[in-house]
Amino acid sequence: MIYHYNCPSCQRLIAVEHTADAVVCERCQSTAGRVWGFHVSSSMKEHFNHAVRDYVSNQRDFEDKLKMAAEKNSIATGIDHEYVPLTPAEMMDHEHLKVDVGAGNEHTKRVAERTR
Repeated sequence: MIYHYNCPSCQRLIAVEHTADAVVCERCQSTAGRVWGFHVSSSMKEHFNHAVRDYVSNQRDFEDKLKMAAEKNSIATGIDHEYVPLTPAEMMDHEHLKVDVGAGNEHTKRVAERTR
């Protein structure tokens, strides 16, 4: 594992293969402090997703299953399909999605009115 340290005097980034609270910069002899890094990933609990009609446990799994569903429907219909995940905000943007919220049954109209 590689650990990174930053020298406050010369701004040099030092990479070493051992961990320590601080290391001495070879260039200016100042004490370099550890650069703490971490990887943030969103957590998604395993759940049944109705869009893909299967259980998904992470974003990549969801996107892979969307792609498989698009391929399956493309083969079945002879029309190319491309399914992409949407954020809740994107789902509410009826104009962007080219959805006529005035058309359809009364339930659709009531839901559209509540979301405006």
